[in-house]
Amino acid sequence: MIKKNSCKLFMLLAAILICGLVLISCSNDDESVTPADEVEALLQKMTLREKVGQMFYIRIESLDPSIEWTTYDDLAALKNQEITMKMRNTNEEYPVGGIILYAWNIEDEAQLGTIIPQIRSLKGHPLLCIDEEGGRVSRIANNPNFHVKKYESMAAIGATGDPKNAYECGNTIGCLQRQA
Repeated sequence: MIKKNSCKLFMLLAAILICGLVLISCSNDDESVTPADEVEALLQKMTLREKVGQMFYIRIESLDPSIEWTTYDDLAALKNQEITMKMRNTNEEYPVGGIILYAWNIEDEAQLGTIIPQIRSLKGHPLLCIDEEGGRVSRIANNPNFHVKKYESMAAIGATGDPKNAYECGNTIGCLQRQA
């Protein structure tokens, strides 16, 4: 029982490490970092409603109130691989802190390259998130439509005990660096 819980904890920590590395490792552009004064100025301009909205991370389908679904299979059938005008209109009234993309929202590199600017243009400056944990939940790393190095699983990366492997994996997946 202890070994099973330790394994789960290790995998959770590995997933958190990978997500953190993905968020910090993809940019060589120092100008993309917003100084604290600019953040404070932005917060001063935001209404309470906008500040509360920053705490919500949603899937893009949530921005279209006309979408009705019961199971994730229903969402997968819809795909939703772009931000529609209905989604934009909802976002104008209800800006959010983040948009989470799932497997059905991601087709390939070209489509992802199209939707990212659409998400960045939404009100509220939403952070883009992808449901990417490695192993069984791999939207990019083990997707045959993405030309990135493939990884067995995050557990296998963690089992190496080498943080450089976790960094390399997170950087490769997060930046979509093409295989040589």
